[in-house]
Formats: sequence, structure tokens, C-alpha cells
Amino acid sequence: MIKNKLFLISSAILFCLSIIVYFIIPNERKLQGTLTVMNFPVQDHNGMVVLGTIGTLFFIACLFCLARGLEKYRVRSVIGVMVVFVFLPGILMTGYQETFASGVKAVSYGQDGECFFETVEEDQLNGECTFVLRNRSNEEVTFEVEFMDSFYYVEENQRMVSLMNLAGPHKVTMEANEKRSIRVTELLDVSKVPNHIDSGSSYGIELKLIQSNGDQVHL
Repeated sequence: MIKNKLFLISSAILFCLSIIVYFIIPNERKLQGTLTVMNFPVQDHNGMVVLGTIGTLFFIACLFCLARGLEKYRVRSVIGVMVVFVFLPGILMTGYQETFASGVKAVSYGQDGECFFETVEEDQLNGECTFVLRNRSNEEVTFEVEFMDSFYYVEENQRMVSLMNLAGPHKVTMEANEKRSIRVTELLDVSKVPNHIDSGSSYGIELKLIQSNGDQVHL
């Protein structure tokens, strides 16, 4: 079954390097990627993502070495490694948050939040956002929630989800190991905001969690 041990060892090393590069990439660049290959953001609204491109090349080289190192079951093995790579970063992140992470870095979010906006009268909007956060640490944590516009609205120079910050700061305190559904409802004065939406909805919203000590995460 094994054709070349050197290629297999190289494949394992390249796989590990791919994982390391993935975690080095800032989370906001992963979320705002316009072109993604195997979890790696290769391009975003700012252009090419260098680390994402390097990670992609490492992973492709990993698959190549794996196929060259095996005598049989090449296709199955390559597909198996690809499937593992899709889920492994999430599993490792959960493990990190539950063991070593503290403060806001131990808070997770499933990117399943949503916001709705409607015009009440001229220059006033009703905004409502709901999302679920989970504190995976064994300590209480307090942080500020900042709402982030997706890359589409950033490119169009238009504000939508970030309008909720007009009524901020939105502070949240979570108990140890608490999972909570959070709803934020605000009446927003947009008289001084150029190029804002009049109504609409957004799903899979992005959030930035900011702790008083300066720690922050983009989710």
C-alpha cells in the first residue's frame, strides 16, 4: 500500500503547515474572502490574500505527496484528507477555546445571526438583530459587541448592519460555559449617515467582540 515513505512524511508535514497557516490568517480575512479554496481565503475585496494563497499551495502539495506516496487507494485517501481538513480547524478551535483560551477569545459564534431594518419615518430606522454566543471558558466574561458590514456593503460604500453601532456600545456579560441567544433592538437616527439602507435584512452577520483589556475577535 505504501509506495514511498518520504512522500508520505512530506505530506504529513505539509498538512500540519497548512493547518498552522490557516490559524495565522486573521479571522476577518477568512470571513470576507471573495474566493476561497479549502477554507483558505485566496482573494478578498483588498486583493490577493498572501497567507491564504500559501496555505492553499501547501495543501495542494500535501495532496500531491500523499498520492505519490501510496500504491493503492490514492483517490480515497485524497478525498478523505480533504474532508478531514474541512472539519479539523473547527474542532481544533473548539478544543482551544475550552482548554486554553480565556476572556473574549473563548467566546464562539456560529455565523447564524440576522438583522432586520425598516423605516419608521424620515431619518429613523428600526433595527433588530439576533445571534447566539457561547462562552466556552470557565470564567465570566464581559465585552462589547460591534456589528460589522459584510464586504459587499464595504465595497459599495454603504452601511447596513453597522448602523446598529449608532446606538452602542452594546455590552454583554456571559457566565462561565453559558450559551445565550441575544436580541438587540434599537431605534436608529440615521440623519447624519450618508449612503445608508432604508430597509432590508442580512443573514450570517459578522460581529466584533471587544474586551476592556483590548482583546478582540472578529467572528
